[in-house]
Amino acid sequence: MLSLLVAGGAISAWLWLTDQRLAAIWVNGTFDLLAAAWLAMGLWRWRSHPVAGRIGVVVAGTATAALLCNIFIVFERNALTITTVGVWAMSIGFYLALQLARRLLSGGWPVLGVARTLLDEAVRLKAVAVLLVMLFILVPCIPLLIDPTERLTYRVQQFLTYSLIGITTLLSLLTIVVAVTTITRELEQRQIFLTMSKPVSRGQYLLGKWLGMAVLNALLVAVCGVAIYTFTMLLAQQPATMPEDARELHEQVLVARQVVSPRPQDPAQLSQAFSERLATLRQQEPQLYGQPGEAESALRNEARDAIQKQVITAWFAVSPRSSQTYVFRGLTPARQNAQTVQFRLKPKSAGVPKEDVVYLALRFNNRNDRVMTRKIGDGKYHVIEVPTELIDDKGDLSIEIYNPPREQIDGGSATTINFNTTDGLQLLYRVDSFEANLTRAMILLWLRLCFLGMLALATGTFLGFPVAALLATLICVAASGSSFLNQSLSDYAAFPKATVPLWDRLMFIPRGFIDFLQKGEFWNAFKLIVALIGSSFMKLVPGFSEFSPTQSIAYGLHLPFHLVGRAALWLGVIWTGATGIVAWLIFRARELARVQV
Repeated sequence: MLSLLVAGGAISAWLWLTDQRLAAIWVNGTFDLLAAAWLAMGLWRWRSHPVAGRIGVVVAGTATAALLCNIFIVFERNALTITTVGVWAMSIGFYLALQLARRLLSGGWPVLGVARTLLDEAVRLKAVAVLLVMLFILVPCIPLLIDPTERLTYRVQQFLTYSLIGITTLLSLLTIVVAVTTITRELEQRQIFLTMSKPVSRGQYLLGKWLGMAVLNALLVAVCGVAIYTFTMLLAQQPATMPEDARELHEQVLVARQVVSPRPQDPAQLSQAFSERLATLRQQEPQLYGQPGEAESALRNEARDAIQKQVITAWFAVSPRSSQTYVFRGLTPARQNAQTVQFRLKPKSAGVPKEDVVYLALRFNNRNDRVMTRKIGDGKYHVIEVPTELIDDKGDLSIEIYNPPREQIDGGSATTINFNTTDGLQLLYRVDSFEANLTRAMILLWLRLCFLGMLALATGTFLGFPVAALLATLICVAASGSSFLNQSLSDYAAFPKATVPLWDRLMFIPRGFIDFLQKGEFWNAFKLIVALIGSSFMKLVPGFSEFSPTQSIAYGLHLPFHLVGRAALWLGVIWTGATGIVAWLIFRARELARVQV
């Protein structure tokens, strides 16, 4: 076999040097196939040996990938060649890591034995095989679906977004399928009797199943993380459509940036605006906001929240021929370690701007020598590089935004310019690398899968496969959209905020329900009950939205260590532990066999 490889390499190298490249490719491919056939004959003869079987899997996969790569090279399909290599690398990497994990779980502790058995069961399931194939094809194939004429920054962002969403979905489904199948099948087919006849307690049995799922997910997350990083770097090497595109990619995507939100120049500015707005509303609608002169503490929480939202929205708006000053604090690390910070803004005109652009004049730290005028796309994000030398000794940077009269610039009409109150105005600076940020994102994903594994095991202890899998999937979907669902339920029935006293919140439902029935508003009473049931269900579901890394990775935003620590505490310890205790209590009380006399 070695002689065939050496001979084929030598002949193909000579043909390549003599500009007979097509012949070199065919000769190299032919000798590779002969070597693979020779090795396959030897492995087939020794196929009963475990080591030979494992080597045979690796050789068969490698030979298939090599054959496909040679075909794609002949037809000059370089993108398909890279995709094939990616699929092969992910598959072989997972297979080798799985063998190593089986070795590590070969101790005498019963929990390790159960965990190793789960790994063996998982790779034999047909549904898992399908999901694994989809997983290993997904990441390498996504670059083929991205439009090459797009800006390089957008291409990389699309790849990161789609790949993270894709592997999160597939790994979640795989976790639920494996965990539910392994316990329901053993219960239905009475295979669990063999396990329970050994010195294995029910708690050790569940812990071993969960450990096996955690190890399996750790291997898959590691393989997917390496694949995402590799293909991201390959995409970053592609030619950019614009000269500054490559620089923006490395400064705004392939980085971990800290976000700083603006604050008023005067700390009492918003409080004063709130008082003025409240006084005006009390004169206009005293039945809703109270009589003029009443204390602000007497204001209902719903009305207070509405006024605060109006004040914040007005603060993030700049009227024509006027300006607004925003202060960004805590920039001392950026001043010491970076040359520039990034001012990210997304203006939205209240009217219809000419040519879909708005004009803004910016002044930094009240310095007239640092005034710049920018033409920015309406409703689009724009990033301005600001030298860190403009940050003062306290670590503050004030930015005054002036809305110049449009009629003096392009003949357009003057309109108010608004900024989104969440991310319309932000200051960002680099604090870490893309590699470290991606690693933390993979840890967050793994912690999420650890909880799903225990959840699926818990449902399988008392339900059959279809119902258990459906229930676990429902909880997973609800947890993934927890932020949106909680806000929707709160708006649906106008639930009181958390700032309302506890007794008032408890009495809100019965009082509101009775009031609606007395008024004949049966639909509103029904909505209140639906919202109560939905909100009660959401209290029993962890919030995945808080720990979702997709947007942060795609836009180069820093995932702090305290976020990972909080996810480890809530998802990895509290929620997983509580679910495990419930699963153990149910499983301990379940009668596995009945003795008949």
